[in-house]
Amino acid sequence: MMKLAPLVLVAAMAASSAAIAQEHVWKMGHIPATDSSYLKIVGSIPDRIAKATGGKVKVEPHPTLVKGPQQPAALRDGRLEMTMGVNPWLSGEAPILNIGHLPGLIKDENEYRKVMDAGLKEDFAKVWADKYNGVMLATGVWEDQVILSNKELRKADDFKGMKVRVHNTEAAQLMNALGAKPTPVVYEEMALSLQRGIVDVVMTSCGTSHGFGFYTVAKYIHVWKIGTAIGWSAVVNKDAWAKLSPDLQKAVAAEFKAIEDDHYKVHRKYSDDMIQKQVDKGMTLIRASDEEIAKVFSPQNVEVVYEAFYKLAAERGFDGKAVVEKARKIVGQIN
Repeated sequence: MMKLAPLVLVAAMAASSAAIAQEHVWKMGHIPATDSSYLKIVGSIPDRIAKATGGKVKVEPHPTLVKGPQQPAALRDGRLEMTMGVNPWLSGEAPILNIGHLPGLIKDENEYRKVMDAGLKEDFAKVWADKYNGVMLATGVWEDQVILSNKELRKADDFKGMKVRVHNTEAAQLMNALGAKPTPVVYEEMALSLQRGIVDVVMTSCGTSHGFGFYTVAKYIHVWKIGTAIGWSAVVNKDAWAKLSPDLQKAVAAEFKAIEDDHYKVHRKYSDDMIQKQVDKGMTLIRASDEEIAKVFSPQNVEVVYEAFYKLAAERGFDGKAVVEKARKIVGQIN
C-alpha cells in the first residue's frame, strides 16, 4: 500500500492542476449564412475568445447542431452554451428585438447603434435574460438588406401581385399593404425558390445573396431600405457564464465589446463591397428613389405595421409606442 502512495499523490496533484487550467467549452449555435458579415463574426469568435482568456474558454461553432429558430430554446435549456441569435426568430415572442424592422424608423447601422447605446441594448439583454436564461454579450446588424428579382422594381406599385420571400413579420405586413404576397421559404432554398418561380422576389442581406449565388438566378439587385436593421445577438447561457471566474467573465465581456466595435467599423464598406461584387458578376443595381421609398413608407402602408407591433408589444408586457417614440427622438425624427 505504501508503494501506491506516491502514485496517488501524483494523481491528486495532476487532478488539481487540471482543475486550475480547466477549459470551458461552449457549443455556439449559428446559421451557415455564407459570405454574410454575421458569419465572418462567427468565424472570428473562437480565436479571439481563446486569445483573450489564455485558452481557458473554447467556443465551438455549430451550424447544424440545432436549427436556427430553435436555438433560443436550446440556450435556455442548456443544450447550447451559446447562440449567435438572429432577432427575427423571436418576432412573436419578443417583438422589442425587432424594432429595427419597423418601416422608416431606423435608416442605417449608425442610427441602429445610437438607439442601442441609448438604452435599448439593456432592454434586449433583459429579454434574453428573462426569457432564455441568457447573458447578452454583443449585438449588431446584418449587412444591408437587398431585394432580388428578375423584374425591375423601380416603383412602389411594382410590388403589387409579387410573391415575396421576407424574413420578418414587419416586412411581411408591409408587403401585404403594398399588395404583394409574402411567401414562406426555407432559408436554404431561397435562390432555388426564385429560380423555380415559387417566389418572384427575395429579401435578404447582400452578403447572403452573394454567398447563395443569386447572381446566377436573378437579374436585379435592389436597395429599398425595407427591413433596414436586421439584428443579431451573441448570447451565452447563464449557467455556463456563472462557471467562469470573475476575471474570465471580465475578459470575455471585454473581447465581445471589441468584436461589436469592430463589426460596426467595417459594416458600411462590407455592405458596399458585397453589392458591388454582385454587380461585377452581371447583376443590375437599382436604388429606389427617395420619392418611391416615401410612397412605400406612406402612413397608409406603415400604420398597420406599427399598430400590429404595438398590440403584440402590449401582449408581451412592454410599451411599444414609448419605445418607438424614444427611438425617433434619438435618430432626430422628432424633437
